Amino acid sequence: MNPIKVEVGQYRPMDKGSLKAFFSLVIYPQGQKILDCRYFEQADKRWFSFPQKEVKFNDGRKTEYIPYVSYLDKEYLEQLKIAVLTALKDAKPQEAYGQAKSSSNQGQTNPLPSDASTGWF
Repeated sequence: MNPIKVEVGQYRPMDKGSLKAFFSLVIYPQGQKILDCRYFEQADKRWFSFPQKEVKFNDGRKTEYIPYVSYLDKEYLEQLKIAVLTALKDAKPQEAYGQAKSSSNQGQTNPLPSDASTGWF
């Protein structure tokens, strides 16, 4: 499988416990754009999540979070996770608010527009 190329953009820092930022993600070469991803850090662990829907139950069951994006190919998902976390690690504060940063070992891409609706359906 070829290395996955990703671009992190529209990075909005956040400091709510382990939640550190919201960001948009573009996966190349398909150009798939995923809005409203979340980046987390806690102790020595780092992870991200795709956008999700919160489902609350009135019968006392625990709240569930259902992702809007998922992948059936587990090998692809693991490679995608590595690529995204690498790109997030390389992101710099001046790249917040619409300036995009590609991981240097993930390939060069075009910056994301700062307006999420610009050029995207």
